[in-house]
Amino acid sequence: MNEREINIPTSITNDPMGRACRILTTVSHGRAHVYRWLSLGFYPPDEEWVESIKQNRLSAELTEATAWLGADQQKLLPKIQNLAGPHSSPLEKWQAEYNRVFGKSIQRISPRESSYRWRDASHISDAADSLLGGLQQEYHQFGLMPIAGMEDTVAVECEFLAYLCEQESKEWSSHAMSAARELRQQQRNFLINHLGLWFPEFAHNVDDCAADSFYSRLANFGDAWLSLEYGSGYLGGA
Repeated sequence: MNEREINIPTSITNDPMGRACRILTTVSHGRAHVYRWLSLGFYPPDEEWVESIKQNRLSAELTEATAWLGADQQKLLPKIQNLAGPHSSPLEKWQAEYNRVFGKSIQRISPRESSYRWRDASHISDAADSLLGGLQQEYHQFGLMPIAGMEDTVAVECEFLAYLCEQESKEWSSHAMSAARELRQQQRNFLINHLGLWFPEFAHNVDDCAADSFYSRLANFGDAWLSLEYGSGYLGGA
């Protein structure tokens, strides 16, 4: 979401404002797809997820969704390619791997923001309750009601950003520029105040404890993506 040159081929028209809105519609729609795939990847796997992976949709759609980045896409392509390839494992194996990394295991990695923000407060439980309450308020502002108890998970936070990006895309498409810019600022605020604060440590922990797993590769892609989105000041993206 930091400013950069947008490298999208466009025809020359006499309507530069309309052309700009079409470009920004494409950009925000692509960004929504990236966050949607990150969200799906960090939710517990189901049959629909397994089928989409078997069809190799993940890497293909991520490549298409980031094409607007131009030269900056080269920073993501190796990590996207790491997510490609045959994944023919049945649902049971996906579920076992997910539980090994994020579920009930000795070396589990917490996928929750509250697990990484405890240093900010002297009373951990109070801080977690306050965090969840704040997130619920943000979601409810848009009429969204995530699964109770999952409000601070990486899957839900990415899903929320996907929703905001898609709404932004619709506003650009309607030439509602003020509303689109407001949604873009809300995305920026959410990254600064939530996902961008803790995802670097989360990605590092997944990579450290589950190296070479699918979830490690997904976390590495997410870290590189958020580094581009966040811009200067992001603590990950290595």
